Amino acid sequence: MILFQYDFRIEFYDASNDIRHQKPKLIIETKQGAPIINIVISNEYSLASSLQCKKARLQLFNMPLNFNKSLMQGDIARIYYKKFAHEDDLDYRFIMIGYLGAPVDFDFENGDFICQYEVYLLSSDTFFDKKLDTKNYIGRSLEEAINLAFPGQAIIGMSNQDRKQMISESFYVTTLKEFIQKIIGKYVHLIFVDIGDLDFKVDAKFVFINFDRPVGQRVYKRLEDFALLFIPQREVRFVGKSTISFWNVTLFFTDKIKVGDGVEFSDRYGGVIRAIVQETGASLSNVGDCTLKLRLYDESNILWMG
Repeated sequence: MILFQYDFRIEFYDASNDIRHQKPKLIIETKQGAPIINIVISNEYSLASSLQCKKARLQLFNMPLNFNKSLMQGDIARIYYKKFAHEDDLDYRFIMIGYLGAPVDFDFENGDFICQYEVYLLSSDTFFDKKLDTKNYIGRSLEEAINLAFPGQAIIGMSNQDRKQMISESFYVTTLKEFIQKIIGKYVHLIFVDIGDLDFKVDAKFVFINFDRPVGQRVYKRLEDFALLFIPQREVRFVGKSTISFWNVTLFFTDKIKVGDGVEFSDRYGGVIRAIVQETGASLSNVGDCTLKLRLYDESNILWMG
């Protein structure tokens, strides 16, 4: 039984022109389960596992045979959803915007035909070869260095102590790739490329997270307010002398929870667990349930070094 009937709207744009000055080259809107659309939002590692990057897999069922000829690799897809079919078009909410990969087609014995595209937040692998205006970061705070390398794109989830940490060692880099490799592990625990805001361009945010110190006045979102589907499941790992707890959570899809957010929930014993969102993923369909999966880092973890 489907508790919510989701509908989707997908707009496709030619990436060679500024999309604010053009109409979509193609629009797909689902109504009463047609056409069937599946969207899987997941994470992949890049830069030799230095950071995680959000991407989506878009599956369109039984489109016209010449459908793929209307789209080009590198075109821009902007994806929206609404929870109830009876809502009007003003109720569509933004999911993501990204670049199309090469199409892949599937034929099934029952006659179904699928057009599949990967949707990426970054235009190509060469994105990280971008030359930096500022190359020498010695004597700058970590926060200042990050904002110089990622102007307008950085979300810093760290304590004030970590933000103000001064870079005192030799730190000369020429590209984004070198910058990331220089700070990951030494200054930053996790760098995540996440979906940005609704804009007239593909907007990616770079989330920088440290786990070992509290982040000032963090606001915690109650997961019970977002329709939990299952009791959160605890996962324990041993790192050196430390016991590290993670939580795996499934809830109805929402666009209100992002990587780096603080969340809280009640465990099976009535205790309140506070955690940081480390990963998000989603499975979306207009003919099935739409869920959001979270991997949470328990704030009670203590990292013992040495």
